Amino acid sequence: YRTASSEPASYSFTTTTARRLGGMIIAFRGASWDVAGTLATATYTASAITVSEANSILIGAWGVDDSNVTWTAPSGMTEISKYAGGNRANFAAYREDVNSGSTGTRTASADSTNARSCVLFSIKPS
Repeated sequence: YRTASSEPASYSFTTTTARRLGGMIIAFRGASWDVAGTLATATYTASAITVSEANSILIGAWGVDDSNVTWTAPSGMTEISKYAGGNRANFAAYREDVNSGSTGTRTASADSTNARSCVLFSIKPS
C-alpha cells in the first residue's frame, strides 16, 4: 500500500525472482490510513482485521494466476475494480460504514483454482 501525496505519471515494479504480479491503484479522498491485514495465499478468504474507528471503509483485494476469471464480491461488499490480462486477474471490493473491531473474514469467489492471494485493509475518516 501507499499513502499518496504527489504521484508520478507512471509506476514501475521489479522483483528479485521471475514471477507474475498484479496491481491496482484505487483512490479515496477525505480518508486516512488505518490498518492492513496479512496477505493470505492459496485462498479467496481474506483474514479478519481489527478496524480502529467506526465509519471506516473496508477494502479487499484478490488476485489469481488466470486471466479468464469471473469474480463475485464477498457478501455486503461492492466491486470497485477488476482487471484481467497477462495470465493474471485482480479484483477489489469495498464496504462503507464499517464499525470498529474485527471485520471477520471476507471471501470473494472466482471460477479458477490457480494460485491466488488476498488481503483486507481499512481507511478511516480524516
